[in-house]
Parts: sequence; structure tokens; C-alpha cells
Amino acid sequence: MAFDPHVFLDIHSGMEGMMYPNAFETRKKDKLVEQMKLMTNKILIEIEKKFCPGCLTGEAFSTIKYDSFGSSIDHNYFNNDVPLTYFFLFKCRLGNFRR
Repeated sequence: MAFDPHVFLDIHSGMEGMMYPNAFETRKKDKLVEQMKLMTNKILIEIEKKFCPGCLTGEAFSTIKYDSFGSSIDHNYFNNDVPLTYFFLFKCRLGNFRR
């Protein structure tokens, strides 16, 4: 049986954000990334409104200005052909957990 995922989600802590490829600035931007941006921005905006007001959302490098060579989202999107790849960043405060 072949492993053929449609979604990859990498979860981190430390800040509040929802990002998608490219996480490395010099990575080739292809037509599929541009299409993913259009669809993903709509999805993430709805999630942000409901669950994470004020979260940073968008293409990883453009949003946080941090070169992340070898990131899991770029690897899974470009090398494993996973069409929807994201990383979500969450910050939990003691006694004030968000859902």
C-alpha cells in the first residue's frame, strides 16, 4: 500500500501563527504554490477569525522573515507532493488556554 497523504501539519509552540510553503526564500515558486496560496489564505482566515484572532497567517518566509532551510512543510510539499502542507504555531499561557 502506497503512502499518499493529502495534508501535512507540523505543530510548534512559541508564537501564534499558521503558515504554508515557502519557508525558504530561494525555493522555486511554482504555479501550484500560487494556487495553494489562494485557497489556503481563505481557509486560514476563517480559522483565524474563529480560533486565533491576531495570529500571523501566510507564506512562512514572507510572514516571519526567517529562512528555514530544510523545513518539513517545504520538504513535504516539494519532495513528497503533499498538496496541503502547513505549520501551526501555538502559544499557551498558564491558566489561559485557547481552543
